[in-house]
Amino acid sequence: MKIYRISSALRSRLEWVPINDLIFFFGNEKPNVVEDIMRSLKKNGWDKNEPAFVYDRNGSYILMNGHHRLAAAYRIGMEKAYCLIVDSDEAWKIESLTDEITEVEDMARKEVGLN
Repeated sequence: MKIYRISSALRSRLEWVPINDLIFFFGNEKPNVVEDIMRSLKKNGWDKNEPAFVYDRNGSYILMNGHHRLAAAYRIGMEKAYCLIVDSDEAWKIESLTDEITEVEDMARKEVGLN
């Protein structure tokens, strides 16, 4: 489980969002990852410890992180996704931080021989 610190200056909320209300793109997902997530979603439902990151830009919900989860949820017919919605232009800093955390995790895994 990843833990994200979000600046208290950012307005954010956790809520279920209809998948049809989210703006996201398919195409770059790894099929084996999506299939694993599909199995997990079918068995356990959405893990609230892993919300999708969504930027609320004037009522348009733009997916910033969680494309594999959304693709899997969409493909199994889920109607809603659990999202951390950020209401600020500063939201893009979270995505940048998430990318940096992922890069550090990947480097650490390679260092200890897990990848």
